[in-house]
Amino acid sequence: MPLNVKVPEKSLAEAMEAEFVRTTDLVSRLSKKLGTANEEAPVLLGSIQESAVFLHDRWRAWLKEHPKEARKPVSVKRDVYWFGWYQNNQALEKVDSTAMSLIREVAQDMKVKADHARQSADGVGKEVLVKVHTKQDAQEISGCQVWYVQRGMLDDKSFHTRFGKLSSPTEERGLCPGRYAMWARKGKKEGEPATIRIPSQSGTGSEEVDLDAP
Repeated sequence: MPLNVKVPEKSLAEAMEAEFVRTTDLVSRLSKKLGTANEEAPVLLGSIQESAVFLHDRWRAWLKEHPKEARKPVSVKRDVYWFGWYQNNQALEKVDSTAMSLIREVAQDMKVKADHARQSADGVGKEVLVKVHTKQDAQEISGCQVWYVQRGMLDDKSFHTRFGKLSSPTEERGLCPGRYAMWARKGKKEGEPATIRIPSQSGTGSEEVDLDAP
């Protein structure tokens, strides 16, 4: 678990509601802060809010239909979707007038989540089972650590997470849909982070990723 995540003492339903409210507050605050000085900001913030409202409605309906899941205490390990939304809000907290790239990243990530939910059988697309292969010139290379983080939190090393099994491939791990940075490490060599969309096609429940070995 990332070191600086304080898991709230709330049910999953309460935690998801809190992140939605937090997103709405952050979008409102940033809209006032950035104003119209940057033409891109209102468009991106509007996109974030639109995706958030859609996902909030989908999740509220799903949790109503699954009351036992709704009442469970929220968990970083189990509730990857809550953690994905939490990370986007953490990224928005860091935004200032020069950090448009973070707003852009959150908007793109939230759109991936919304598009995936629209195409998913359960209506929300809670997680995608991801397995990573490390390769060099199309040849599978074993013995690599594979690291990942939601793209907007790449600069915060405390959020960097490693697959438990060395490649190749790694074990299958459930991740929240979204945009990720992924990279491989072998010994003292470390590859450049690659931007990976999970899933590559909205609505699919599993993804196999090919990553360059260092």
